[in-house]
Amino acid sequence: MKKAVTNNEFIPFYQSIYSKKQNKFIAAEVLCRWHSNGIIIPPSEFIADLEKTDEIKEVTFSLIKRSFDTIKRANINKDFMLSFNFTVTMLLDKDFMKKIIHFIKENPMIKNRIIIELTESENNFIYLNEIKEVMYQLKKESVLLSIDDVGTGYSNLITIQELPFDIMKIDRCFISDNFAVSQSNMLETLANLGDSLNLMIVAEGIETAAELNKINRLNIDLCQGFYYSTPCNSSEFTHRTISEPHLYN
Repeated sequence: MKKAVTNNEFIPFYQSIYSKKQNKFIAAEVLCRWHSNGIIIPPSEFIADLEKTDEIKEVTFSLIKRSFDTIKRANINKDFMLSFNFTVTMLLDKDFMKKIIHFIKENPMIKNRIIIELTESENNFIYLNEIKEVMYQLKKESVLLSIDDVGTGYSNLITIQELPFDIMKIDRCFISDNFAVSQSNMLETLANLGDSLNLMIVAEGIETAAELNKINRLNIDLCQGFYYSTPCNSSEFTHRTISEPHLYN
């Protein structure tokens, strides 16, 4: 894995986020893929291991630089945003966050366009005060903050209410009929929670018209999923911005 980092084998893929109200893509989540010997390896096969190493920081920083360079070259709308996954462990690394903040200061075009999306496989949200301090430093640099997979894992009501998030992402399990929990009122509860906290809400994993209708009934505007956009590499992402400019500008 260290060799793969040295060889720049971890590359960005993009999955766009669609606004129904604006009738266009307004952002994209930058996903990590491993390009090894001509094969694209999905994150399910490596990301958990990568997150346990210091290399995850170098990979994330590289994804940020390469992705913003891509949208700059593609001349995408100046309001278009990019979202990057950070673990809480990464957020609590002072040296790494100084590096991120310095990069943003040195590249003003990134301000108001970068979203840091917190994901967590370990219960590091217990360090609320430390996390909050870093998050406010980021907000001073016009970084938007998102919490992933609300309602699952270690994210909870205290976390959402105590930390200065701008965006909450609702996991597909609350939307798709393939999951039993989707038959409960949890989706409506989470949507109401987001509204009460004045958060932007993104519905993840939208794949069918039926799922789209479900979130439409709750007036959720932002959607991410195969129904609107499949993950693609930088070349395809750039091509889409050229062939479908009305969706990106």
